[in-house]
Amino acid sequence: MTSLSEHFTLEEFTYSDTANAKGIPNKPSSTQKKVMEHTCVYLLEPLRKLLNEHYGTTVRIIITSGFRSLALNKAVGGAASSEHLLGQAVDIRAEKNINGRWVLVPYTELYDMIKYWVRNGDISVNQCILEKSGQTTWVHISHSSAGRTRDKREFLTYKNGSYVLDCRI
Repeated sequence: MTSLSEHFTLEEFTYSDTANAKGIPNKPSSTQKKVMEHTCVYLLEPLRKLLNEHYGTTVRIIITSGFRSLALNKAVGGAASSEHLLGQAVDIRAEKNINGRWVLVPYTELYDMIKYWVRNGDISVNQCILEKSGQTTWVHISHSSAGRTRDKREFLTYKNGSYVLDCRI
């Protein structure tokens, strides 16, 4: 396994069921790998630390969609300007360890905690979206690569087939 940071690997950041099923290559360039490292070090690791402190137990962040090649992004219906293409965005869920069992952190709770920590200046995001498609829900979060952080602090929810601005902090 290739480490991007203490708790995240290249393999999990680039894994895709869709790419595997359709035979779509999902290999990042060396520049994209550096951006993924930045995303892990400056977004995911601080978020994981904050979650651990908040819950007083080990919390793991599972990347459900990370880097996407252009072909994979098209196959999943991603936006042409998706930060997934650059390695700056991840779709995640979080699970906390309760008495040796992994328990899902409710998505709305995770989304609200991220909003709180951004407002407090604990972490910086470009965008955070609470998304739902069918029965599947996830939190999309992004952070620009080194030297290009825009810190839009934009929070959206996906409702009735369109994105609605929740707030801009």
